[in-house]
Amino acid sequence: MRLPSIESIYKPYEHIYLSPHLDDVALSCGGRIVKQRSKGENVLVVTVFTGDIGEYKKPRDKILEPFMNTQMRRGEDERAMERLGVDYLWLNYPEALYRYKSPFALFRSNVCVSSAESRFCEALRSDICKICSATHIKRLYMPLAVGQHIDHQIVFQIGSSLQAKVEHELELCYYEELPYVLIPNLLKCRMKRIGINIDESNPGNIRTPKKPIMKEIMQVCKAIFNMPFIKKDNLLQRVINLLFLIFYIMFVIYLPKPRGGILQGKKITQEICDVSSEMSEKLAAVFEYGSQLISLFGDLEAMRNSIERYSEAIGGTKGQLLERYWVISK
Repeated sequence: MRLPSIESIYKPYEHIYLSPHLDDVALSCGGRIVKQRSKGENVLVVTVFTGDIGEYKKPRDKILEPFMNTQMRRGEDERAMERLGVDYLWLNYPEALYRYKSPFALFRSNVCVSSAESRFCEALRSDICKICSATHIKRLYMPLAVGQHIDHQIVFQIGSSLQAKVEHELELCYYEELPYVLIPNLLKCRMKRIGINIDESNPGNIRTPKKPIMKEIMQVCKAIFNMPFIKKDNLLQRVINLLFLIFYIMFVIYLPKPRGGILQGKKITQEICDVSSEMSEKLAAVFEYGSQLISLFGDLEAMRNSIERYSEAIGGTKGQLLERYWVISK
């Protein structure tokens, strides 16, 4: 059921998932949500950036067209949430595509820096605090911001500060976002930025041995060139995507890592959730986001293959499907 406002929250929830955009939680956490609902646990999905600012203000770039039809995307989300059997709430903040003129601003490392952005972040923090208080939530799930997308970083940063803001005890849990986590080294890069060192071959333990930088770049290039949005037929679009790829590698993956980090000194452990038996329900929900999946993956079969490839990368065997989460230990 869709909740029209924060004030309409009428019951407590065991789990709240913060989704930056329409489709993030279903794609990354859909299996776990189905498992929780099958146990009779209450789940609320809060999607932050669902607002519309009017056709005349939307970017005109053709490559962004699948992301511009807010009404269609909301309809997709309604059907997906109903399939997952959860309550859901839209906060109606405008996403970064509407807030910034340049697509390159979507992947900057500093968030909430301007006065306008700072006020916007404070309003969002207040809304999420109200939600946590109204629901008496014990566990809050939020994006790890693996791809450095500015909207994901904002939700990550605000969510990570909530333990000191709410009156009751709150456990923080982070999910890895698809399709970003499919790009080699991106998870390791993000963990370093937030103050966590992991070994991706043995997650949660020691630091990853440093690889030659050219080998890392080649791995990243190979992964991105295989993505559907690079393989467009239009030559101009290919050139734009290639330039974006170069920017992404140089300024996101290999940007000097800041000292410290929001989770510096925190003990974080991984949770592997086997969702093999829930995969059909997850896929049915994810398939509802047709406008997004074609742009991100090419077709539905490619999307399913990507989910399976991710599962294998985090330790799944053939036929087994996993999701991975990171929890701040008490």
